[in-house]
Amino acid sequence: MTKVIIFILAMQMQWLYAAGVAVIDAPTNDLIKSVTCDIDIDISNQVALVTTSQLFINDRHHNVNVKYAFPLPEQASATRLRYRLHDTWLEAKLTASPPDTTLPGSGGSGGSVHWQLDDYLGDTPFYFEIDQSLQPSDSLEIELQYVQLLIQSHGEVGMVYPGGLDVVQSAALERISVQANIESQQTVSDAAIEPCQPTDLIQIGNTVSLAWQGNQLPQDLTVRYTVTSDELAMFGLATRIPDAQLPDPWGGFFLVGVVPPISEQVASIGKRFTFIIDCSGSMTGNKIVQARKAARYIIDHLNPQDWFNIVTFSSSARTLFDTHKPADNDFCNQAKVFIDHQIKASGSTNIGAAFGMAIDDYRWSSKEEANIIIFMTDGLPTAGIRNTDELCSYIAGESQSLSAPLSVFCFGIGHDVNKQLLTRIADNHQGKAMFIADQEVEPRISALYKDVCNPVILDAQLSFDREDVVQVYPQTISNLYQGQQVLITGRYQHSGPLHLQLNGQAFGQPVQYDFDLTLPDTLEPQYHFLPQVWAKQKIEQMLVDYYLLEPYTSEAQTLKQQIIEFSISYGIASPFTSFTPPATAVEEELETESDEQVARPEIAELLGNHPNPFNPATTIQFRVHELLTRMVEIRIYNALGQLVRILTLEVSRTGLFSILWDGRNEYGMALPSGVYVYVIDLGEMQLAGKMSMQK
Repeated sequence: MTKVIIFILAMQMQWLYAAGVAVIDAPTNDLIKSVTCDIDIDISNQVALVTTSQLFINDRHHNVNVKYAFPLPEQASATRLRYRLHDTWLEAKLTASPPDTTLPGSGGSGGSVHWQLDDYLGDTPFYFEIDQSLQPSDSLEIELQYVQLLIQSHGEVGMVYPGGLDVVQSAALERISVQANIESQQTVSDAAIEPCQPTDLIQIGNTVSLAWQGNQLPQDLTVRYTVTSDELAMFGLATRIPDAQLPDPWGGFFLVGVVPPISEQVASIGKRFTFIIDCSGSMTGNKIVQARKAARYIIDHLNPQDWFNIVTFSSSARTLFDTHKPADNDFCNQAKVFIDHQIKASGSTNIGAAFGMAIDDYRWSSKEEANIIIFMTDGLPTAGIRNTDELCSYIAGESQSLSAPLSVFCFGIGHDVNKQLLTRIADNHQGKAMFIADQEVEPRISALYKDVCNPVILDAQLSFDREDVVQVYPQTISNLYQGQQVLITGRYQHSGPLHLQLNGQAFGQPVQYDFDLTLPDTLEPQYHFLPQVWAKQKIEQMLVDYYLLEPYTSEAQTLKQQIIEFSISYGIASPFTSFTPPATAVEEELETESDEQVARPEIAELLGNHPNPFNPATTIQFRVHELLTRMVEIRIYNALGQLVRILTLEVSRTGLFSILWDGRNEYGMALPSGVYVYVIDLGEMQLAGKMSMQK
């Protein structure tokens, strides 16, 4: 293990990130003064655990109410928030309510200063409302912790911490301190610190730590270091958490990093590439301008051995060339003329025609090439095939006849896109669906192309030699690209050696890499972040599964409830959960009585399970107020979202119903201690609750 120094680099786009602020009134830019900011950054093998603590002072002569706002990076997940007011620390709770997305204020959302604050906080801000008033001269300390996976790209690993507080606060802070450490199992070739110089640098052997203190962060800070490697490398981390501290029986957590070669001397596999561009009327203006820029970036960065094409679509589809063409100067120059003069916005949105035309080009592809499509749209299908199921079936049918796998990366721009459609297309074709803001079109598409432009291993698959390794995410790897690290997390039940094998194809030949990892039976304190990293990746997979469903179906609502329960169990925020101030004893009692009820009480109500906690059996009760005649399913899930038991009960009247669960699964095996979720399916409605088995 090598510990390395970090460097902090100024970033130019200050609007992307900003230091946390305590907002009284957003439209008038009314904030209370930030006095100090202490930042602790601990990076271990591309996993960053950031703790930021800020002190605010109410310098007004009257009481104020504030909302804390922090520009959480898109790839990060908040794991903890606590605050101190009147010398008392209070811990926020993660609850099953959608995240807060508003700023306080009476001036509406159209004021110019309000938009300045919006830009200052970025696209994915974290909001938390302080539920107590601050009296004159009161101090408020807020400590936020978040975890973030840092992807290695072309030998660089980096993260941004917010700066630029002077944009909204004229007075300098009394103190800003930064403490940063990095651990890496790879050789580091470059490390520095800018724009601030270190005031405290300690190096003992291979351990380097950095401390800096000042009173201004005029720019964002980037923590980054550089590694080099001429061969594929793998590394692994593992720890076991005591069962009593987990909501499930799989106490072990592991992380494996797969790092393809980084050196420019490593040969890249040729690819057949198509860029599908939405040119419908809604793309008018800045979006079509950015699409042209992204297309030009791609053409400028094709490899000599590549073949390429461009497909545009609106009411119908058109293609630049009749088939893929080699990426030589002649064809690339023709493509640039087409991009500059023929890509214009008008008409409706015929997604099916675009994919039909693009996939037809791949009839001549081979398994020795990487076959890639980048697809972008800002709207719903309004021409051709419009039904989601029919459109997905059509695209899948067209690609099934190909002789080689096809990877499709989908970009949904803005809010008027069909997330289920794009997720299903990407999921069916070894790709990924990404949903971005209007102003992100060019940078995000160009960045993705840079990531996938140099394939080194095709059809990569990772296997384990033990059956007790479960819940591995991501579930598939697909192709590996030069400089693009893949992080795989999973669970294990028993300690001991674990053998991993990575298989794939390179230049028409099979390749194989082997790696051994020892899974410990005890807690490894230095890897305390692994449960949260695993939980974050599991939630991302659950969200993909959720987007594959129609949002108002019973299956989608059941999965949403599972995401909520899992999010709360592991303390990782999700789109369906948020941090709220701690409740009083009375509020907690009322919440306990009401949080089980999901359906409208005038139709049916959940009476909970008794006893709760229980060992080994419990009785689930509900009351039906309207006449139903059906067989009701009671589905029971563990904290991992796995279905462990289905109970059935015939309902043919109104009144009280109950059913006994003996704490066993479908095979009659006793289940372990932990939190379980039950869903009562009444047809048009569902009731859901949670229960705890304690042995």
